[in-house]
Amino acid sequence: MTTYPTRRLAGSNSDRQSVGLPGHCERCAEVGHVRAHKNLGCGDVGCTQAHSPTDEVPIGSVWADNDPRSAGRTLRVERIEDGKAVCTILTNITVTQVELERGVKGLRDMRGKTTRISLARFRPTSSGYRLVEG
Repeated sequence: MTTYPTRRLAGSNSDRQSVGLPGHCERCAEVGHVRAHKNLGCGDVGCTQAHSPTDEVPIGSVWADNDPRSAGRTLRVERIEDGKAVCTILTNITVTQVELERGVKGLRDMRGKTTRISLARFRPTSSGYRLVEG
């Protein structure tokens, strides 16, 4: 039997297993259910494991801002400090980028800047972030 490094994050589902289905899909076994299925959460497979927020926000991962006012903004997680992700902004908000390219004065190019974001915001909600790569 293969043991995956994040198996402790996978939980189990006896209802699925009782009808011959695996407790989890292969992606769950590889990275853990919470990362594999962010839109479902953990309870849908009966997982009762306590997950650390840092398990869900890996260093080097790339995230997109879900807030419609910040559409187009992406960032990369550089490190975790005091419950916050320290991130480098990779792309500007789309509207800002268009205006910068047109030469509009008074706008700041935020690419390459560092920002700190609460780990609780790394969820695919309207004001959170969605995982793009990582």
